[in-house]
Amino acid sequence: MSMMKSITKKTLRSMGVELIRSSSPPLGVCWMSDIATRTKINKVTTILDVGANIGQTSLPLAKRFPDSTVHAFEPTQAAYTQLCTNCVDTKNIKAHHLAIGDAPGELNILSVPNATTNTLRTVANTSKHTQEIVTIATIDQVCQEHHIDQIDILKSDTEGYDLQVLKGASQTLTSNRIRAIVVEVTFDKLNSNQSDFFTIHQLLSDHDFVCAGFYSLKYLMRESPHGAFCDALFLQRSILRYEP
Repeated sequence: MSMMKSITKKTLRSMGVELIRSSSPPLGVCWMSDIATRTKINKVTTILDVGANIGQTSLPLAKRFPDSTVHAFEPTQAAYTQLCTNCVDTKNIKAHHLAIGDAPGELNILSVPNATTNTLRTVANTSKHTQEIVTIATIDQVCQEHHIDQIDILKSDTEGYDLQVLKGASQTLTSNRIRAIVVEVTFDKLNSNQSDFFTIHQLLSDHDFVCAGFYSLKYLMRESPHGAFCDALFLQRSILRYEP
């Protein structure tokens, strides 16, 4: 049976198909798996999902790290309502009807119902948008209000607003209380729909983070009005684990 499996794998590989066990994918395929198995983080207890939308990332995070509490932040009413519905049976997800930024307050934004690309940025095309007032908090504020001493994973997908998200975590970053950060980034200076990698990298490097991987690479090689992007994983230098 093992020989048959080996032959099958080799045949598929020659055709450009690679079989991967979902429970233990190789390095660089799944950032959740890489954080869990290839860092010095022994136990993930607190996760912040900024820009949670309807729970596309919160739900897999809650399943992958069942001992954690996933704080899912979604500012738009329609998406937040669906998020609550989708996560009602997942006890370790706490949904928050909030935007995360660099200063607390309120903002009148333009949103598209049932969209995954709503943003706090000012957008040029407003034909399909409706106005909505959202409440903004900072990560520093959230940590204080919810007595969060350490963030094991911070995921930020805010369609180009991630720099403001990280600036609102200045105290938390300075005190080394965030261990892993995942941000949707672009390398294209003409793409304003996602956050500039080099700007994010500079800010996090100043807090002793290193870029440890890129994910969802298929979105880099495409021509789209929404732009090319990928997910970048940043790790605190102290949790790196060398594996030759």
